[in-house]
Amino acid sequence: MNIPRSKLKGFSLLEMILVMAIMSAILIVLINYSTQKADALRRENIAKEMQQVLNAALAFYVTNGAWPGKTVGSTKTLCSAGSWLSFDGTADLQIQNYLPPAAQMPTVNGQSYQFDCNVTTGLFQIRVPVSLPADQTIIAGMVPLGAVVTVAGVTYVQGQVNVPGQNLNNARSLNFAGVYYAGSCVPAPTCPLGMTPNIVVTPSAVSGMTDSPSCSGSSLSAPYDPSNCSGAVYPVSSFIGFARGDSSGAPTDPNGNALYKNANNNAGPPLDCKVTATPSTLACQSNETGGTLNSDGTLYWRVCLYVRTENGIAYPNTSSGAPTSIAWGKMLGTVLVFTRCVPTNEPIGSNDVWQPNAGYTP
Repeated sequence: MNIPRSKLKGFSLLEMILVMAIMSAILIVLINYSTQKADALRRENIAKEMQQVLNAALAFYVTNGAWPGKTVGSTKTLCSAGSWLSFDGTADLQIQNYLPPAAQMPTVNGQSYQFDCNVTTGLFQIRVPVSLPADQTIIAGMVPLGAVVTVAGVTYVQGQVNVPGQNLNNARSLNFAGVYYAGSCVPAPTCPLGMTPNIVVTPSAVSGMTDSPSCSGSSLSAPYDPSNCSGAVYPVSSFIGFARGDSSGAPTDPNGNALYKNANNNAGPPLDCKVTATPSTLACQSNETGGTLNSDGTLYWRVCLYVRTENGIAYPNTSSGAPTSIAWGKMLGTVLVFTRCVPTNEPIGSNDVWQPNAGYTP
């Protein structure tokens, strides 16, 4: 049976070309869209990861009063300008679980994120190398105080945050409170820029033991329990508590470690309770185990009692030796201690008896 030629239908070459052109245009649009979305997602991930680090640093600062640094073994070093540390498993942010471990930290083209701080401005900074100029400007616009910087021929995107206001707002409040035996060492807070550590000491219990006690047995070894000590006690006429650091009253390292000098460039240890005495490492025990406090950058004051009795003045003289001096301090009494951070421009009154190194010379 023959079909009339006029009834045969199909696509002409022109129609086929038109369809293929339309499909190609749609495919190109989809590919470009997917590429742009992938690029945008990659840039957003980098910015989010940088923000994650900055948020972790802010949380660390609120808790510790300082920017994070690097930890090697049991020794920690707070951030110091120019270090530009990478997250290689020894950063405080990871050791203290503010960030995931190094193995889980992402990288950009195999390059890890780096962090630093500016001790002058108080800024905490994070940077990562980014090679594409388009990516650099877009990512920099997505992070706090973002900028594109070039160091030694490598271009980085850098973000930074300032000292958190929460810590500054609470800095005038108490940082720490505790009860200590006379002669003990008390940790000083790490304060924000423009602030200095301060301590307030008030007696909570006193006795009139003016002379070094006689101790035996368990009292001669840590934790120096004074139950096997004896000594004469005299009526008390007056007493006062104060703290000692270096010659200006600033807290110092209890072991005299030269790596951890204080704001006065002094390495410590804190002065003895007898105002005319030299610095002493005695009575700075770690949890009363007999071992010295760790040298990890934490500075300390020595807290003292000055008790006037009918037989003279009582104070725990650490130059008399660790067992006797610590037991003597426990028998002499206890002090209530408060520490805080003080703005450098905070007004003070006259005749402030609570200043460290009060001039009471036995």
